[in-house]
Amino acid sequence: MLLRIFKGNYLFNYILFPLVSVLIISGTLLNSSGQSIALPITSSPLGVLLSGITIHTTASVLINLLVVWLISLLLFHINARFSMVKDVSFLPSYLFLFIVFAIPDFHYLQPILPSALFIAFSFRSIFLSLEKTNMTPNIFDASFFIGVASLFYFFASVLILAIPLGILVMHKKINWKNLSATLLGLILPWGLLYVILFLSDHTLELNKLTLQFVAHENSLMAKNIALYLYLGFILILTLISSFFILKQYDEKNINTRRYFKVLFIFFVASLVLLPLPAVAGEIIVLATLPLTFLITNYLTYMKRRTWAEMFFTVLIIFSIILQFVY
Repeated sequence: MLLRIFKGNYLFNYILFPLVSVLIISGTLLNSSGQSIALPITSSPLGVLLSGITIHTTASVLINLLVVWLISLLLFHINARFSMVKDVSFLPSYLFLFIVFAIPDFHYLQPILPSALFIAFSFRSIFLSLEKTNMTPNIFDASFFIGVASLFYFFASVLILAIPLGILVMHKKINWKNLSATLLGLILPWGLLYVILFLSDHTLELNKLTLQFVAHENSLMAKNIALYLYLGFILILTLISSFFILKQYDEKNINTRRYFKVLFIFFVASLVLLPLPAVAGEIIVLATLPLTFLITNYLTYMKRRTWAEMFFTVLIIFSIILQFVY
């Protein structure tokens, strides 16, 4: 029942989605201390420019909510534009919302969420390259978005590895122009940042901060049984969805297969960050971007609707419970 309501392209979902998102974070909003806090700059190169700036806790939650809305809207667009599933569906948007906002730490403004917005734009640019005879501009755009994403969250730069691999999957070929566009797109945002910092005499601070990113041990998320159960559930749902798409692989058209292969590459690239002590809960956001489409495919096409409804309902229940026991 819940799955049928949330996945449909119904007019009321344009109102229901923002209402549901506000309800999930309502406890955080009500418990906001009313004090000003420093902008989160951990693992963010832009922290050199933003260091010392404070923000009201309520404003932090609301700005973060706006960013999540933009990401969800973009996921909705990508799903509809490239027909990841045949029916236009709100499900990718709701899945991203429930998976990420289940963890209260992500109710406040974190560098990883603006970064995720630009990574989703990178998906779109790669997918669009399939429609162009000259794919170099799309490769540059995709890499540029990764470069901008890495200014918000430094370790997002690792995802640049997925660009040439994704293009190779999409087009079965890659040349030096494509590789040059990839490199140029990544370094351009950093070059602009260095120019700004050079003019303001902060270049050395960025170099020191970058070294601290790698050595820093991140403790973004709390550690409790409920969280581990939740992450275990997401892992199980991911595995089931993966096996499911493998079974229906031959039924997908060629373009859709390529889209999912690119998403798989991005997912694996995000997992490369797992061994780093400086990376903690952020990897959930990075991995959730491609996973929303994978899980959407499973929940949409699973013939045993009872199981699909059950998995989706359990996800919602976890999202609610963690607001009280996190």
